[in-house]
Amino acid sequence: MLGWKAQITTAHTLETYVKARLFDNCGEFFIFFNQFSEQDKAMADRFGVRSIGTPENLGIWGGMDAQAAAARGDYLLFLQNDHPIVVSPEETAHWLSTSLNLIKNDKADIVLLWHRFNRGDHLGFGKHFRYFYVKDLDPRAEVAGAIKTFPPNWNQDTFLRKLRRTLRPGAFLRHTAGSIYLERHPEQVFPQYIRREGEFLIVDSALQPFSETPFLISRKFYEKLSAWGKAHPSTRGILGLPVLEYTLNCRWWRRQHFRMAVCDTGIFSHRRIDDSWRKEHRVFNQEMIRRR
Repeated sequence: MLGWKAQITTAHTLETYVKARLFDNCGEFFIFFNQFSEQDKAMADRFGVRSIGTPENLGIWGGMDAQAAAARGDYLLFLQNDHPIVVSPEETAHWLSTSLNLIKNDKADIVLLWHRFNRGDHLGFGKHFRYFYVKDLDPRAEVAGAIKTFPPNWNQDTFLRKLRRTLRPGAFLRHTAGSIYLERHPEQVFPQYIRREGEFLIVDSALQPFSETPFLISRKFYEKLSAWGKAHPSTRGILGLPVLEYTLNCRWWRRQHFRMAVCDTGIFSHRRIDDSWRKEHRVFNQEMIRRR
């Protein structure tokens, strides 16, 4: 897990990990803290979790590289301190084991462990609905409350949507991934990019962007992606620091046709209780910017 301040959020997330017995399903588990403090260590000790870190803020990408360097295994599960588990211990164990087998058997390059229908706070589908409507809503999305974020014409293919898809084919392709979280059968909506593999959807990276949300990956493949990103840096960043997600989401990524696996349900959600660095977030903390 990667942590930076937000100790209330981190503690809440660790509580869900203990409840779901996540640590029983990992060869090792530790938290890497940016701007590591005595308070961070004390909080991790309270949960019996190993903690390491650095006095400076390396950012998300730098922290991920440091985690990879500190880990001993060949397969890496990247988490952040605002990614709580929202499923049972049995589901957690099931999705972790089947995801690992998927990579080991060369069925996928990355497995996204984001929960498809319990996505947490401030995660909507606004860009998706600029280009698409929902053909057959998965009832699990509606039960989870995602329907509240939909526009009034969410199930109608309007003239404006058709026009945008025609005039901006590249843009519409980049925003089609929302169908994975909304459609009952996304593999039927975009069969050229999505297929079924047992309990998983295998999504072409031409459609699915790279995301720093919870994912499982082999060490070798992560190091390949990080090395490519360093050789092709982006001008975009967060708080003046480079971001792997921004760097990889480019034409090169879409042309590689990497195999991104998505669980039928998933494990992790998103919830930030304190200290967000995002200005639009309800718990934005100006001090995180001043003291980075």
